[in-house]
Amino acid sequence: MTTTLQFNRLTGSTVISTDTITEWTASTDFTAGQNIRYNNEIYYITATHKSGTLFTDAVTLADSSTTTNITAYLQEWSAVDYIKAHYSTTAGMPGVQDSSTVMYGQLMTGLEYPGTQVLGPTFDQEGAYDMHSYGDIPFDGLIIDDEGVPTPSYELGLDKYVDGVGFTNSLAGTNPANVQVEGNQFVDEFSAYAPEEVVPGTSFDTLDMKVYTNPSMGSPIMRTNSHTGDGTTTLFAIGQTPADEDAVFVWVDGNLRRRLDANDSTVDYTVGANNTISFLVAPLLGQLITIQSFSISGSKITIKRSFTGDGTSTTFNLPVPYSLADSTVNLTKTAFATVNGATQAVTVQEGSDSASTDIVFSSAPASGSTIQITLFDADAGEQTYSQVNTQTLTADGSTLTYALSQTPADFGPLHNTVIVERNGNRLNPPDTAYYSGDGTTYAFNVPTVMNLAGIPNTSDVEVYLNGARQSINEDWFLNTIGVTADQNDENADAINVTSDAAVVTGTGVVYFNTRPADGDGIAIVVKIGHDYIIEGSNIVLTSAGTLNDEIRVTSFTNHDQLGIRTELFKSSSLVDVQLGTYQTLITGNPVTSTGTVIDTWNNSLISSAQYFISATNSSDDTETTMLTVTSDGTDVGLTKFGTVVATNVAKFMTYVATVSSGVVTITATAPDNVTKLKAHRMTILATSSTASSPLSSNQETFTKQYTSTGSNQTTLFELSTTDYTGAEIFLSIKDGTNTESTQLTIAYNGTTPYIAQYNLFNADGSTTRNTFSVSHSGTTLALKVINTTTGSVGVFGIANKLGTSTATTNDTGIEFVGAVSVSTSAVVLDSFDLTTSNFDGAYYQVLIKTSGGEYEFATIHVAAKSGNVSHVQYGQKSSGTVATFNAILLGNTVQLEASGAAPGNTAYVYKLGFDTAVAQVDSNRGGYYTLSRTPTNTDYLWVTYNGEKLIAGVTYSLKNDQLYIPRSSYSNADVITVTSISTTKIEEAIGYRIFKDMINRYHYKRIADAGNTKLAKVLDITDIEIFVNDASVLPEPDPNLNVPGIIFINNERITYFIRDLSENSLGQIMRGTLGTGALNTYAIGTDVIDSGASQTIPGYSDTTTICTHTADGLTTQFLLFDADSTTFIPLASGNDCTVFVGGIKQTSGFSFDGSTAYITFTTAPISGGKVEIIRKTGKVWVNQGTSTAGDGKGLQGATGPEATFLLNNPTKLP
Repeated sequence: MTTTLQFNRLTGSTVISTDTITEWTASTDFTAGQNIRYNNEIYYITATHKSGTLFTDAVTLADSSTTTNITAYLQEWSAVDYIKAHYSTTAGMPGVQDSSTVMYGQLMTGLEYPGTQVLGPTFDQEGAYDMHSYGDIPFDGLIIDDEGVPTPSYELGLDKYVDGVGFTNSLAGTNPANVQVEGNQFVDEFSAYAPEEVVPGTSFDTLDMKVYTNPSMGSPIMRTNSHTGDGTTTLFAIGQTPADEDAVFVWVDGNLRRRLDANDSTVDYTVGANNTISFLVAPLLGQLITIQSFSISGSKITIKRSFTGDGTSTTFNLPVPYSLADSTVNLTKTAFATVNGATQAVTVQEGSDSASTDIVFSSAPASGSTIQITLFDADAGEQTYSQVNTQTLTADGSTLTYALSQTPADFGPLHNTVIVERNGNRLNPPDTAYYSGDGTTYAFNVPTVMNLAGIPNTSDVEVYLNGARQSINEDWFLNTIGVTADQNDENADAINVTSDAAVVTGTGVVYFNTRPADGDGIAIVVKIGHDYIIEGSNIVLTSAGTLNDEIRVTSFTNHDQLGIRTELFKSSSLVDVQLGTYQTLITGNPVTSTGTVIDTWNNSLISSAQYFISATNSSDDTETTMLTVTSDGTDVGLTKFGTVVATNVAKFMTYVATVSSGVVTITATAPDNVTKLKAHRMTILATSSTASSPLSSNQETFTKQYTSTGSNQTTLFELSTTDYTGAEIFLSIKDGTNTESTQLTIAYNGTTPYIAQYNLFNADGSTTRNTFSVSHSGTTLALKVINTTTGSVGVFGIANKLGTSTATTNDTGIEFVGAVSVSTSAVVLDSFDLTTSNFDGAYYQVLIKTSGGEYEFATIHVAAKSGNVSHVQYGQKSSGTVATFNAILLGNTVQLEASGAAPGNTAYVYKLGFDTAVAQVDSNRGGYYTLSRTPTNTDYLWVTYNGEKLIAGVTYSLKNDQLYIPRSSYSNADVITVTSISTTKIEEAIGYRIFKDMINRYHYKRIADAGNTKLAKVLDITDIEIFVNDASVLPEPDPNLNVPGIIFINNERITYFIRDLSENSLGQIMRGTLGTGALNTYAIGTDVIDSGASQTIPGYSDTTTICTHTADGLTTQFLLFDADSTTFIPLASGNDCTVFVGGIKQTSGFSFDGSTAYITFTTAPISGGKVEIIRKTGKVWVNQGTSTAGDGKGLQGATGPEATFLLNNPTKLP
């Protein structure tokens, strides 16, 4: 068998117009357009002629001339001509044509190329002179170069000018002998494929785009370094380059040390070179040295750089332009410079290269000194940096007002943005509460840490909105609803504000005239119980102190960039004498199957605690219960009652109480490790002999200390029946034997006093020694007790009063609902929304009173989850049943309903709910203090306890937004002061490159300063080694795995397989890889940038989706979907998609609407044609907003893996 190979895939277009073939004969007239066959080859007749005697003889053309050039009148059929003449389609076969279009890309690979299409000069344009008429193409499109060689000119209008492929020979590749053609497959992304008869004219392009982000504005970077003294060491590391000397604070064993300063009487240390502090006397062995420092911060930061002085240099260059010729951009440079922390006056001028900025010192910084320079884009006289300033004042024993050398910026409240110390102890600023506007709320509580129960005067209250002080009776009102102006309908305004007033109540409420917008910052200050205030440029003390007291004031310019907040807390969260009882919300998230501690308290302060608990397990089921714990310091008792589960299945929570050294611990155990628990706790005091009323007028706390004879009856509590029908009481009694707690309901129906007792137990499990009774005289209902022991007895309790004049309140973490009419039809007593409430349960004490004076006490626990609600009820009746109660679920709304046995009833409700306002509830447990925001870490906190500095990890710890300060005891007189700095700290400049190589792959690489070095020698095009200043910062290649090191020099990508650290060289190099170009010479000092695998942005790649259809010749609209049949919607512009029809890239004739998953063609693609839509999508690197692509914090404020990777290794700006 003889095999003949025919190479006739020469073109992608056909010339024939008919498939009729005529055999060639001699001396025959043939007409243009005919097809002839000779020696099994088929030809298309391009010119009319008469054949000769032989096929190769001269022919006579239509103009009677003769020619022997066969190509002048014949053209051999190509592969596409054969396909057109003999290929016909049936169902399922690739389509080729319709009446007007011929497509061969589906039958012959190599005819299409999806990349850049390049037009080159034709053969008749590549000769020398006289190929065209004069003036047609200048010099026939050629120029004569310096060596006299004709070279194609740009004036041809070429898409691409190929200057050769070699590094040294500009004409390399123009000689056919230099052209190597690989057979391979046809054209793909890696090579020009086809047999050597077909050499596609393709040009590969690359793109190298570098993106830089200026340093972000924000708070300074704060560092806390801790060291332990050894008795000899005097030098200790600060941990960073501080903004200046005043930005460094040093404590030894918690005692603040003095830095050398003209105003200080003594000195303990100085700030030295290499970011260290130097003590004059070494700290003793074992002493704890704590160094807290602030970096430079501010806005409009251009660049920040550190240098080391050499004793001679006065000029330091920074690689940022000094100016920009653009009137819309202000690039006037100001500088903040320090040497070993000391601020320096410098001159700012343009660099010698006109592309950088020089900073000139008046004298050369000393050799080895640490120099820090920060440049800002600022208007003349504008201070954009935040500078720390410490001013030391000496008291004269009588003066209260002192002038400040540095006035804090105008972002209020100023009192809370400075740190004031007297003789090393911090003074307390005014109490401040911070809120964020939501666009709807008008009413906000005043802070109550220093002023618990009294209503402040308007002169004691300051209100700030986004740092600006607001005017009383104009912008805001205290405890009075003013006229609102932000809605046209004043009646609607009044309704909205009244609604706020029903939710936000307490010792003081600020009502805004215009409701703050969503995200507005609100600060409310109460100037009671403070040590100082800032008025303008003065500090005003409340106490003059004694002669020669040292007062240190630390302030910050531009402190609004720092986001400084100072909050006050009373130390004892467990005993609040002024409230007479303690309430808190406790959370456990998660509670585990091995047990989780949910609360602890000291028996010396608390005798009993009652918890109404709502727990939600992994099945989203909710259990509520009432837990009571009582202890005498040695024994502890626990009881659980009224437990109900939303789905009525088995109870799933268990609780255990233990006591050790007087500390009671309550542990909860769940059936899984994801259960969430929240509880409302009421505590009964153990030590105070007096207790004032809580904030709610419907609650009353009481205490009784007396001597028992074993039989004497003592009155514990009295209730006015003019105002109330009855009360629910929780109390504890401590005698010489043990501690007992109980719950009681007492009431009077107009003729008979009633009492019911439940949940009674002793800490040691012994029987009760107390008998309770009630009596009524006049208008007073009295609760009495007889204790059978002899000796001292202490009683502490809290009463929730209901009936007659119960006011509707919601101000102390509990809620009272007064006077709801109840007839025989069901009426809603209370409701809460499962989707918006913090908890899924509620505890109700309901008093239903008839018109005749009879009553019913109903204690109801409700547990709810989506789709389920259950309740349990117990209580006391004066006669028969007065009402029936039910808990129902309507959608996501839980409703407690009541219907009377007869008409004419009134309901009064006391609720421990978990959807109630808790602004007035001190949310701290013993030693735990909840901040208004979550700090990044303890470096951004300044914490003092009664003015003494606390050390993170030693005397306090931080978990999320809670501080924990462990102490042996807590006093309500103690004050914790916490200053926090915004977590949006200043970030260094970052950079990355997006590199698209010649084979259309995208690489995302970090440009890291730590991975950069410079050329140590000139790099020429013929060099085989690269010498750098420090090869150790570049990655080690792995020849065994064929993994090279990769660097960029300018825009050239270079790989290497040898790294020699001894001579700082790179060998076995490959220049100009992946389509990048190489320069003949790179100068010494040119940047060498690591672009290896360690700099690849982690976890990120573009996503390519290919959707394919086969056209039927009629359809113009096609559905778009990916590999798993999920539809996708391209942009309306189509910029994210590339469209091919029959293998040919389309640039027009189709559209997307941006809202549906369809492509629509103007004309239906031909039948059998492959329609291919390729979509490439990326991923957002910034944190996404709720309705926007980003949250406005930019890449430097993002938390994703890409941003974190970039921020971990910043760059220098080009």
